Amino acid sequence: MKFHSKPSHLLLMMMCSILILAAVPDGLQAQYRYYLGGGYEWIHPLGGLHERFEPIESPVFSGGWDLDDQSRIMLDYRFMVFDEINRDKLPHDSLSMELTNYSGGLLYQYKFWQPFSFFSFYVKAGISLNQWNFTRDAFHAVLPDSLAPLTLDLDVHKRSDWSWGGRIGCGVEWSPLRFIHLGWQTDFHLIAAELWPAESLNMKSVSGLKMWNQQVYLRISYAW
Repeated sequence: MKFHSKPSHLLLMMMCSILILAAVPDGLQAQYRYYLGGGYEWIHPLGGLHERFEPIESPVFSGGWDLDDQSRIMLDYRFMVFDEINRDKLPHDSLSMELTNYSGGLLYQYKFWQPFSFFSFYVKAGISLNQWNFTRDAFHAVLPDSLAPLTLDLDVHKRSDWSWGGRIGCGVEWSPLRFIHLGWQTDFHLIAAELWPAESLNMKSVSGLKMWNQQVYLRISYAW
């Protein structure tokens, strides 16, 4: 798995998170806590997306605030780059393609069990807004066939779009101090996007980008 990041995008998202937290109404500021932090995520493509790409890793930035003692709103951002092809499914050494996705999420987090004051379990659900770009480079090859060699000459294929997504998952959080929060969470992420097929390369259409994510994070909280 590969790690990818673009410092300019990550810095922009962190600045946006700070501004969003600062804009929370005064009523919330007087009563509830804010959260700001980051994490590291392992992203596993599922279904048709896994037919094309291997798992990747990505940094994640997040911020949010409490609604009450059990509920929390979280905003997060990640930049994904799928560029390691699943060669078991697509055994063409010269084939090159890439899927990038800038993904921002709005999540509702509900704490359903807190066996200790510093340890809790929660479920979460929310939406994501994704700006994605898919590129398959030109491909030229002569492939063996039972009757006669097959010559392929494919032009560059590009697609770009904005798509909504949905996420649902759960997590666990440990707070050794009131303002420090360490956690692990996992979720299923479905993006309403489609990647077109290339039958000559045995690449089927991908209807819906499906991913299973695991993340570890550190957040700092504060309140007035």
